Amino acid sequence: MENASVEFDAVTLRPTYRLLIGQPGRSNAFRIAARLGLPGELVDRARDFMTVEQVRLDELMRNLERAQQEAEEKQETAAILAEEARALKEKCEKVEQELAGRREAILAKAGEEARALVRAARQEAEAAIKELREKISRETAGGREAAIQEARDRLGKLRGRVDKAVPGKTFAGNVPSDLRPGEDVYLPKFSQKGYVLSPPGPGGEVQVQVGILKMNVPLEELRRAEKTGVSGGQTEVGDVLLGKAREISHELDLRGLYADEAKLQVEKYLDDACLAGLSKVYLIHGKGTGSLRAAIHRDLKGHSRVKSFRLGEQGEGGYGVTVVELA
Repeated sequence: MENASVEFDAVTLRPTYRLLIGQPGRSNAFRIAARLGLPGELVDRARDFMTVEQVRLDELMRNLERAQQEAEEKQETAAILAEEARALKEKCEKVEQELAGRREAILAKAGEEARALVRAARQEAEAAIKELREKISRETAGGREAAIQEARDRLGKLRGRVDKAVPGKTFAGNVPSDLRPGEDVYLPKFSQKGYVLSPPGPGGEVQVQVGILKMNVPLEELRRAEKTGVSGGQTEVGDVLLGKAREISHELDLRGLYADEAKLQVEKYLDDACLAGLSKVYLIHGKGTGSLRAAIHRDLKGHSRVKSFRLGEQGEGGYGVTVVELA
C-alpha cells in the first residue's frame, strides 16, 4: 500500500489533475468554504475544533508541498540550463572546427608562398653565382673583389628574404657558450658549417663566416660543429647560398702537370676557394726537380687572392706542398 493524492491549486482552488504518488494530500475544506461564501466567523469557529496534532500535520503537509514545488521549479530550471549548455557546446565545437579549417588553409597558403619564395631565391642565387664566375674569369684583381662583394650583398639579401618567409623553429642540442674566434660552428637552420669571426655581442648575435657570406646569427641558432652532424637532406637555399665550401677541397694535386697547365688550374682553384670562403689551401706539387714548385711560387707572388704562402711543415707534406693563406 502506498499513499497518493491529487494535486490541488490553493490559489485557484481547482485540481491540477496531477497524481502525486507517495505524498498524502491535505484538506482544503476551509479555503473552499470561504470561497463559497460561508461567514468568516463560522469558518474560524470550525478551525478552532482542530487538534494541535491536526494543525501541525496540516502545516507539515503545506511545507512539504512548498518544498516539492520549489524542487520541481529548480529541476525545470536545471533542465533549461542543461539544454542551453548543450547548445552552447555544439556552437563552440562548430566554431572550433571552422577555426581549425581556416588555420590549416592559412598554413597551407603560407607554406606554399614560402616554398615559392625559396624556389625563386634558389634560382636567383644560381644566377648570381654563375654571373660571379663569369665576372671573376674576365675581371682584373680590383674588379674581382668588387664582383665578390656584390655577390655577397645579393646573397645576403636573399637570405634575409628567406628568413622572413620561413617560420622560426627550435633546434635540438645545447646553445653553445664561450665561443671563440676561429671556432667551428654548425647552423641547423641552413644545415651548414661555418666558423666564428667574433664572439657574441651585446645583442646576443655572433658574426659567422659561412661560405662567402659573413652574417650575424643569433646565438640560439648555433651549435658546436663537433656535436651536431649534418643530417638528412639539405635545405634548397642552404645548398646554393651556403654550400659552396663543400664543393671545394682544401688541397689541389698538381703533380705530373706542366707549369702552364698548373698555372691555369691554380688560378681557377684560388678563385673557387675564395668564393667558397676558404682561408687556407694546400697545393701539392711534389718534390721532384723543384721546377714545378718554383713556377707555382712565381705565380703566387703578388697574386690578389694570396695573403702569404710557405712550404709545408712536417706532417703537412714538407717541400712537396705549398701552404697558401688566402686574402
